[in-house]
Amino acid sequence: MAHVFISYSSKDIEYARYIRMGLEQAGVPIWMDEAEIKLGEKWIHSIESALDQSTALVVLMSHQSKSSDWVNREIQYAEDLNIPIFPILLSGKPFFRLRDKQYEDMTSDFYDPLPNRLIHALIDTLPSTTNAVTFSIDDMDIREVEADVVILKYAQGFHGADLLVNIRLEALEIIVDVEKLRQEGHLIVETQGAIKAKRALFVVTPRLSKLDYVGVRAFLVQAFGILQKELPDVETVAMTIHGVGVGLDEGETFRAQMGGVLDVLQQIQLNHLKLIQLVEVHKYRYLNLHKLAREYLADVEIATANDDGTYRLTSQGKPPQSIAVIETIQRAITVFFPNEEVLDDIYYYGIMRPAGMQGFLCENVGVKTDIKEIAEIKKLERFIDRAQLVLFYLTDQPLSAQLAFQIGLAYGKGKKMLCIMSEDAPSPAQDMLNDEWIVRHQRISDLETTILQLLKEID
Repeated sequence: MAHVFISYSSKDIEYARYIRMGLEQAGVPIWMDEAEIKLGEKWIHSIESALDQSTALVVLMSHQSKSSDWVNREIQYAEDLNIPIFPILLSGKPFFRLRDKQYEDMTSDFYDPLPNRLIHALIDTLPSTTNAVTFSIDDMDIREVEADVVILKYAQGFHGADLLVNIRLEALEIIVDVEKLRQEGHLIVETQGAIKAKRALFVVTPRLSKLDYVGVRAFLVQAFGILQKELPDVETVAMTIHGVGVGLDEGETFRAQMGGVLDVLQQIQLNHLKLIQLVEVHKYRYLNLHKLAREYLADVEIATANDDGTYRLTSQGKPPQSIAVIETIQRAITVFFPNEEVLDDIYYYGIMRPAGMQGFLCENVGVKTDIKEIAEIKKLERFIDRAQLVLFYLTDQPLSAQLAFQIGLAYGKGKKMLCIMSEDAPSPAQDMLNDEWIVRHQRISDLETTILQLLKEID
């Protein structure tokens, strides 16, 4: 299987491991002698075979590797085979023999993030699969999907869909080895009928409070990279939408996740893959995901809509780009909205729709947060800091300590605020708030008009 070969001195092993991890998380298949040479194999034959299958050679240039006979032999063999060479400078000066190659200078800090240009250049050397893959959005529970694999996060704990799956596994006394999962970064579990999918792939991610759009996209690429290595014959994969449960905008989360799927088709070799399913049990979100898919995949080379509502995706052509970079987000509103099904139409049509019409991300943090947790407070601050408008939806319940804290946090940061409540519902919280913050609505269309006009006035 095609891969990128890392050439390094054994004295630089820690940084070589860091490079390997970063590239594999970006979906680049890596060969590195420490991990790949099996016990009893002849070392020189393994290295020769690995170089024969390489699409690129990454050379870690340092004082130690400059005098390494093996590094110089690997460079020579790559040159003989016309394999593209990508040097990274760790210490000392660039190798004289590679003076005609553009190199990445990592001498200031070995553990800086890998430059995107390097990742993209390496990806460009890899062959892409030419198989067509069907993509579908289905109204169902992840536990009921008949797939070869379901992809799940492990965000330093079980949450949401992964929690529900784990409960089913434990009911059959299938215990997820959390220690091994944390140590190795992922774990494939045979479900033995606990759920309808044959296997569950758990992938370690940062805590949910730190999840962002970039992380969602990278998570998908990382997961499929694991499948390429460990389950290359997989045919059907299922997943849920990731990130909306912690406040991320549904539209941008979908675009980030869809961007990850399209990255996979361009970067990952899964030649047996036939179907990728995105499943959602929430009625309004399911309908919104279909709308987002039509918008995102319309008129692009890589996607063709099928008559049954699915899409045919290929690796040919250039995928559309999601913004999916947190630093570029200029316009966003943060919403503190109750997770109550009876209010869904108010959120989707009265708040989220006008926000989207004006080009704002609508990030719904919810109202239930543990204000005793530092990580949760930092998450609230992250969403509030980047918002041009902070909305609170008030019900007929007394003002909770969490909601009072959230309102105080937004006020203390000098944010423009709006507290929304129904015209007919009494609100015990109203007497505790500034009248200028409060907007009552009778119809959803009235609320939509109010928010639309308010957002138009924001630069």
